Parts: sequence; C-alpha cells; structure tokens
Amino acid sequence: VYGPVPLKVREGLESYDDARYEDALAAFRGAGIEDPNDARISFDVGATLYRQDSLAQAPAEFSRALAGAEPGLRAAAAYSVGNAHFREQQLAQAIESYENALEADPGDMDAKFNLELAQLLLNQAAQDAEDQEQQEQEQRISEWARERVRRAEELARLRRYAEARRMMQRTIDAEPAVGERYGDFANRLSDLSRIFEGDAP
Repeated sequence: VYGPVPLKVREGLESYDDARYEDALAAFRGAGIEDPNDARISFDVGATLYRQDSLAQAPAEFSRALAGAEPGLRAAAAYSVGNAHFREQQLAQAIESYENALEADPGDMDAKFNLELAQLLLNQAAQDAEDQEQQEQEQRISEWARERVRRAEELARLRRYAEARRMMQRTIDAEPAVGERYGDFANRLSDLSRIFEGDAP
C-alpha cells in the first residue's frame, strides 16, 4: 500500500507523536532522500528539529517548505520560522516571518498575536537601549555641566534665549557629552534666539 516515501513519513509521524524525535528525524530525512522536492517532508524535518531545540537549523528546513504550493503549508512554515527566530530573540526576523504567515493566511490568529508580541518586545528593546544610552551619557556629564544646563533651562523659561544658547554652547565645548544628551535643546535655543532676539549663531 505504501511506497518508500509514504512509509517513512508515516514512521516519522508515529515517532514524532511518541516524542521519539531522533527516530522521527531519521525517518523524515530518509523520506527526504527519496523525494527531496516534497515540501511537507521539509516541514516535518523542521518541526522535529524545533522540538529538539535545534533552533539554528529548523528555520532552513521550514524555509524549504515555503516553496510548497499549498497556502496552508506556506503559512504554517512561515509561522514556524517566526517561532524559531522568536525563541532565539531574533525579533526582527520573527516579525518578518509572522507577516509572511499572515500574508498566506490572514486569519491566522496565532501569527497575529505573536506578531504583535514580537513588535512590542522589539520596541521595548529599542526603548531600553535608548534609556541605557541616556544613562551612560548622564554618567559622563559632570555636576558642573548639569548645573549649567539647569541654568540654561531657567534662562529659557525667562525667554532669555540668547544667554541660554551661549551657556549651552560653552558647556558643550567643555564637555561634548552634554551635546550628545542635550543637543536637541541646544538646537532649539539657537532657533529661538535667532527668531526672538536676532542672535547670530
């Protein structure tokens, strides 16, 4: 009843269901030798590697399955690639894969949920990196410079923009880290001083 490939696939599926992943992988790879163009077999190999936590290898097998003509298989393969990248903290790649899954199957709510989660975590990681950079900049700024920034802010509140600009510029000249942290504020002071006081830069 079963030819060589279907028999090995069946053996692989039985082993996979019993959590005997080494046996399943051997069976699926044997099936792949017999029929290297069957996208379903590539997907089964990827799924088994994923279960074995071989997350660096699984995406390549799932990607081969993306060549399958069936939208359902393409969606499942893209979703699985996304999950492998997600577990490896490769959030940008995971987002791309979940988007591919939703393109193949717009109704896939699991892919939609994971996409939103990956986007949230990526945005949070970017914010954390920005906060860390600001903290490092703050640590490089002396108390003297911080006091001068506060005085410049007070001058700006009094609309004495030219004085505030000059104070900020001298502070930045003395401590370049101030320019990295407060560059936007200094630039706004320059614009305001020109507009309201005709102060040359």
